[in-house]
Amino acid sequence: MSFHQRPQVTLVVPGLLGPVSGSFLAALHAPDFRPLSRFLARSDRAAQPRQSYFDTLFALFRPIDEKDPRVPVAAVCRYAQTGQVDDAYWLRIDPVHLSADKDRLYMFGNRVLALQSKEARQLVSALQELYADRDWHFEYSQPHQWYLRLAAEPDVRFHALDSAMGHPIDRFMPEGPGRDEWLRFLNEVQMLFHSHEVNNERMLHSEYTANSVWCWGEGRLPDRLQAPWSRVYSNNLFVRGLAALCGIPHVAIPESADELLRNLSETQPAETDRQVLVVLESVEEARIEGDAARWQAQVARIQAQWLLPLLEAQGHRRLRSIVLDPCNGSRYIYLRQYRMRVWRRTHTFGDFLLHA
Repeated sequence: MSFHQRPQVTLVVPGLLGPVSGSFLAALHAPDFRPLSRFLARSDRAAQPRQSYFDTLFALFRPIDEKDPRVPVAAVCRYAQTGQVDDAYWLRIDPVHLSADKDRLYMFGNRVLALQSKEARQLVSALQELYADRDWHFEYSQPHQWYLRLAAEPDVRFHALDSAMGHPIDRFMPEGPGRDEWLRFLNEVQMLFHSHEVNNERMLHSEYTANSVWCWGEGRLPDRLQAPWSRVYSNNLFVRGLAALCGIPHVAIPESADELLRNLSETQPAETDRQVLVVLESVEEARIEGDAARWQAQVARIQAQWLLPLLEAQGHRRLRSIVLDPCNGSRYIYLRQYRMRVWRRTHTFGDFLLHA
């Protein structure tokens, strides 16, 4: 296999290099992460704009000269689920749990809710009934994921759910000339949900209540997308929708890099310039949930089941390059010959965490 017939594998692993604090810093001196540390130390580091996770994902599929700052997560995710193409303006309005601490409200997302489908559908129906006199369409998708179709584009900017998770919400409120209307909307939703039978029943069983929604991911389906990927592996709806819009084959994540490499050897082995994208989210999920032990275990799994097998395959000339993108403003590019960069000091994994 010639050099250009060997695939390039890009691993997108948000949360791998933080940001973390507190109990997460126990990983600072973990010797088990030496192979990962060597990889980072010997790679070429390419700086890129530091942005949110969904901004990073969108940048992998859109032209560099695209200036629209909106990341239409709602429209793309809905397309991934339904295959329906329209020109409507969509929002994600996901159910969340807000909790007060002293004089501030914190948003803890919807993973803690574990809403049942029946509960979520009841809440969505209540929203549609409350706003029946407006040209708004509320749509249930999954228990933790709802949509709102608007008649016109709102003059406001929202913040991504993952950016606000676990933080005081006052820093992540809607911004722009239309801000007041959407603050009123949130207050009305909170009053509706406060007395709703779904939450009354959950309180009786000491379960978290769905006491608000989070508006984010606004926009229309994009029509100018381009991407270099020959195949995309991801369980993320947004990524799968973007791949589908580009006409790129997309499948669920394999169990490990070994399975990925088997797939690559069986599909189009003679194709040149194969660039494969793999999006792994388990590390970020543990980080957002504040589970330091699970986060460290997931980092160890990424190293053992993904990085090490890819490095071994590259050593046998089966891969052209390995690119690691931890979504922190840096990309790490590793070629086979870089293993000879023994003069580069291998910092501890903690050094990369602290200075990422």
